[in-house]
Amino acid sequence: MYLIRIFFLIGCLTIGNIAKRNKVAESFFKEEIVPDLIDSPPEKKAIVIFQPRVIVNLGNKLKPSEVQTPPFVTYPVGNKKAYYTLAFLDPDAPSRQNPFVKTFVHWLVGNIPGTQIHMGNTLTEFIGSAPPPDSGEHRYTFLVYKQLRKIQFNETKLTTANFEERKNFSLGGFVEKYNLGTPFAGNFYIAVHEN
Repeated sequence: MYLIRIFFLIGCLTIGNIAKRNKVAESFFKEEIVPDLIDSPPEKKAIVIFQPRVIVNLGNKLKPSEVQTPPFVTYPVGNKKAYYTLAFLDPDAPSRQNPFVKTFVHWLVGNIPGTQIHMGNTLTEFIGSAPPPDSGEHRYTFLVYKQLRKIQFNETKLTTANFEERKNFSLGGFVEKYNLGTPFAGNFYIAVHEN
């Protein structure tokens, strides 16, 4: 009887962990980030918090005025000596209904040691969300990739002045070029134009 209870508890814990992982995947499928931006959803949730205490939570709605400074981002890491890449993207530029620009890169950092984003190589400086008027909802998406090793990135660094160069970012091309595979963690919020 004792063994049956142990197996039952282990089963419940396993189902609980699967349910948490599935909630992330389910959210990415529900908002069609899969397949619009990525082919497979992340398994884990990245924690993203803008100041002061504006929390990103798998598709919650945030105001552009709340997300104008780089957020605190963390994610579960098994090996703190591993390197990671963080991408923050808007796949709905200029609108989800008419995405002729498609993916706009808001922030891109590679070679992050563990979760120390400030120690990584900033490839594209952070800029906040600014959905245009009458463009509907935008799915602002954070994706974290685990690198196989430290990478020598040969991308042109984009600053806040490089607005046009941020358009038509090919996430698939970037991921393939640097052999990043599938994102292991992610999160996203939805925002609309704010007067």
